Order: sequence, then structure tokens, then C-alpha cells
Amino acid sequence: MSRVLFISESYVKDNTVLDENVDAKLLRNVIEDVQRIKFEQYLGTDLYNDFKTEIAADPDLSGNADYKTLLQEYIQPCLKHWVVFECCDYLVFKFRNKGVVKQNSENSQSLLLDEVQYLKDQSRIKAEFLAKRLVEYLCDNEETYPKYNDNGDSSDLQPTKNTYFSGIYLGLNEEPKDLQSFYRDDTTEIL
Repeated sequence: MSRVLFISESYVKDNTVLDENVDAKLLRNVIEDVQRIKFEQYLGTDLYNDFKTEIAADPDLSGNADYKTLLQEYIQPCLKHWVVFECCDYLVFKFRNKGVVKQNSENSQSLLLDEVQYLKDQSRIKAEFLAKRLVEYLCDNEETYPKYNDNGDSSDLQPTKNTYFSGIYLGLNEEPKDLQSFYRDDTTEIL
């Protein structure tokens, strides 16, 4: 199947903080990656593939009101924020023949990595919230989207119900203490 995107580069530029001069090739590649990595998980393989087939046959989805609602009200708002999240790194750094370089301009100043991470976190928070709405909508409307839970093949991805990633707790970053001193030490925070 040819490249089928759920949103266009112009949609992303018109509806996000990304500037008009962001490279369309970069955006198309990021859209395709995010769509495959995130949305195949959210929709499950069968619904994801069926959705792509419907869009390839009818890009406006004028013949399928249910899919059009799913696309315009749930998928596109979420997808645009995941695209911004993923683009941040590629807008700061470029891969060139001589190696990976940091972008620079005469009229602007590059952000520190912490500042870029802050912007990424803002996009991730919005994307995860909208992904939760998408999954809840699909769960509430399973009869409208029967392929949502119809992933019979073991190679198919089952739709995920968990849309938030909270990281992994690896413990306190200090020397282990015995239990008595741990509970008597007033500086130790109990999580």
C-alpha cells in the first residue's frame, strides 16, 4: 500500500506551533513514523489497516461518517501533538555527511536541551490526554468500530488501553540504609 497519512504537513503547520518553513519531507516522515508507532497501538492492527485502506480509497472519508468522525475529532488532534513531540529533536539537530550538527542562525539563538525537553513534555502531555480520549471513545463505541477488538492474528497488535507513560522508578539515588536509620532520618522522603 502506498504512503497513507492521517494528516497532512499543512494541517500540522496550520494547527500547531510549527513554523511554515519546517521541511515538508521531515514532517511527512515523522507523521508516518508516529502514525505507525503510536496509532497502530491505539487502534489495533485490524482497525489501523482498515482505516488506511478507507483513506486511500476516499481521502475525505465522505462515504464513511463514522471514520470521518474518528479521524477529525480524535485521531488528528492527538496525532498533531505527537508529531510536534517527535519533531523537536530533528529541528534542533540535523544529520549531515560530516555528522550530527546543531542548527544555528544569525537571527535566533538555539535553546538548551532542557528547554527543548520542556517543549517536548508540553506536547507529550497534550498528546497523551487526547490519546486517552481516543481510546475511551473507541471503547465506548465498539459496535461502531468492530475491528477495534477484532485482532485475531497473533502478529497483530492488540489495541492498548494505556496511553500514558510515566517513566520507570529505579529507586533513590543514594547509598542503601538499614531500615532503622532510614525511618529515623528526618531528611529521607518516603514516597
